[in-house]
Amino acid sequence: MDDTDLLYLIAAANVCDEIVGRRHGTAERRYTANGAYSLAEGRIEITRKIAAVMAGVLVVSGGRFFVHAGAPALPAATITSTDLRGSVTVQGSRPRRDLFNGVRAVYVGPAKAGSRPTHRRWWPATTLRRKAARRSVAISSFRSPPPPPPPSG
Repeated sequence: MDDTDLLYLIAAANVCDEIVGRRHGTAERRYTANGAYSLAEGRIEITRKIAAVMAGVLVVSGGRFFVHAGAPALPAATITSTDLRGSVTVQGSRPRRDLFNGVRAVYVGPAKAGSRPTHRRWWPATTLRRKAARRSVAISSFRSPPPPPPPSG
């Protein structure tokens, strides 16, 4: 028991003992471990099972065991605008065009309609943008060829 951090274990036990309300107006403890465990399983495996019951995790760090219960944590501090040194800027997500790795274009001419193309090439998206810029053509302006005429007969 010397290698188990008791403060974390007590904190996890306190989370389990919290009384929480249910939808229909009753209350119960947050987590209960109802069951039996065989000592043949070993201390670590039993502790992992108990941590799983409380939606928690067993962390091993530096030869010590830390048990964390699954529950919302309270904020440790509140940051206000007076705590900041300058103005706040929000950086949005990446542009949509940067989310794709590459584009594959396959052209099947009317002479080869119905057969597999013999050459396929993958172009990285950045290469396609460079090629389009050199030709001053937007990538979205590429069109697929018209469908082959219906078979006559």
